[in-house]
Amino acid sequence: MCRHLCGLLTPPSEPELAEAFATSAPKRFEFWSGDVAMVNLTEFEAEPADHMTIRYPFRCTFAPERPAAVSYGERDYSATVMLDGFRLEDWNRTLTSETLPDRRYLHTPDRLDEYLTVASVSVARLWPQIERADTDLLERVAEVAGDLPRHERLDEAKLSFAAKDFDRVIELLEPLEDNLFQSDAKRLTKARKKAHKKTGR
Repeated sequence: MCRHLCGLLTPPSEPELAEAFATSAPKRFEFWSGDVAMVNLTEFEAEPADHMTIRYPFRCTFAPERPAAVSYGERDYSATVMLDGFRLEDWNRTLTSETLPDRRYLHTPDRLDEYLTVASVSVARLWPQIERADTDLLERVAEVAGDLPRHERLDEAKLSFAAKDFDRVIELLEPLEDNLFQSDAKRLTKARKKAHKKTGR
């Protein structure tokens, strides 16, 4: 259950949301085959779960046989579509003028399915360009991805920290270091310690 009730009168049901993801993701991305996995997120690890045992915070992932992944959950009930290492939103900003629904705070099965539906249409349209992306296009997407608004940097840093991608947390938060909230500053400090411990440098 969301610790802060997410501003809702009735807290979201993680089992219901996880079951909805397990149904919607393979259906909406039916042009790819893949597997759904679910984990409960603890401070230090991800514990395997299913839609009956899933608890906040959690992550559900649909992994097709492509350099792509669709995930949902984390600590802000957000959906993320990663394609060749970049978010779908980054590809959209680079290749089109389209905008997607907000990927965060998808508290109901209907809102989750709405996002996945729109995202899958966008992926189907963009995938031919993504699949044959050359160095120039990848550099342009990387530039767009690195130019995140502050709120998106903070959001992605939370997700990356939960996924133990400490190098990415550092990359996202260092440019904001002099103007971080205490919680984000602590996250940056911890990420640096974890990254240092991992590399031994």
